[in-house]
Amino acid sequence: MIHLGVHIPIWGRLETVSLAVDHWEHLRSYFRGHIEIMPFAIVSPDDPDPYPVEDLSTMGWDVLVTQNLPLGRKWNAGWLAMRRAMTPERCPVAAFMQTGSDNLISGGYIEEVLRWVHMPRSEFGVDHVGMDSCFFVNKATGETALCTAGGEWGYGPGRLMSRHILDRIGWRPYLDKKSTRMDAHVHRKLEAAHASRHVISRHGVDLQRVHIVDIKDGGSKNTWDAAKNRREKSGEWEPIYRDFIPLMYPHLKWECLTT
Repeated sequence: MIHLGVHIPIWGRLETVSLAVDHWEHLRSYFRGHIEIMPFAIVSPDDPDPYPVEDLSTMGWDVLVTQNLPLGRKWNAGWLAMRRAMTPERCPVAAFMQTGSDNLISGGYIEEVLRWVHMPRSEFGVDHVGMDSCFFVNKATGETALCTAGGEWGYGPGRLMSRHILDRIGWRPYLDKKSTRMDAHVHRKLEAAHASRHVISRHGVDLQRVHIVDIKDGGSKNTWDAAKNRREKSGEWEPIYRDFIPLMYPHLKWECLTT
């Protein structure tokens, strides 16, 4: 049995968060007996549109309650709580994923990254895995695009790190005082720790099976328009047909997308 700990900060946007939670529950059922997904939610007491904590606990999720800002402190608190909760005895395989409550991670992506992260009997010995592209979907309009700005470290959502490298950086990937440009600091920390890495390229996989999704709504820090305007100029934004994401995730309730 492979164990996968998943770090999921949650804030507001109940409808979007519900999609993400429902998807993780789908994946837990889909992989049962093969991969044990252990979700860890980091929630905040002043959330204006909260997902019920009691529901998460009932589903078997670990939950940490801590202040929302600065995000670096909140996210680090989540990682440190995961280290305490997911000991090698409870979570014997060294694989931990970072994602958001507005992200969808395909089952094919999970299978692919777990092949690469340093685990017992692994032939690869990689400490960090990311994806070089991400599907963006505008929840208000249904517009969809493939953003190809993952670079040499890959996107933050779906980032998988080995227990070994988390130990090396003290399970504190982020700057406590930061609430923006979070990934840049993680990359610097991983480089300083000499982390071996692998980036999964969109050119080498079937994007209908191996992919990550970022749902953009009114509460997103990086809005659809801001991401589009910035990435169109650099040629890293490829519009695709708007029904692609619901087709890939038919088990979710997509009434939130404009038809």
